[in-house]
Amino acid sequence: MSEKRYRLSDAEVHLDLVGFWRLVETHHLLAEGVYPNCRSLAARFEVHKRTAKRDIERLRDLFRAPIKYDPRITPKSSNRRELRCEV
Repeated sequence: MSEKRYRLSDAEVHLDLVGFWRLVETHHLLAEGVYPNCRSLAARFEVHKRTAKRDIERLRDLFRAPIKYDPRITPKSSNRRELRCEV
């Protein structure tokens, strides 16, 4: 039996690296005490809000980042609810 090996195209590798970069940058924001929501992450990384939400879920579920929703943390200029990272 021969084993099939799959090669990613250059475009697929680029997308994987960009997605990984978003996760790293999101982690850095949380570690610095910045509490972004999905809307602000989507704007920052120029992706859809759903992509930003999946990134947060990936950090929390796959990498076990201690991220949870905290309605008490809001930016001073609005009532948006933010995420909090427990360290």
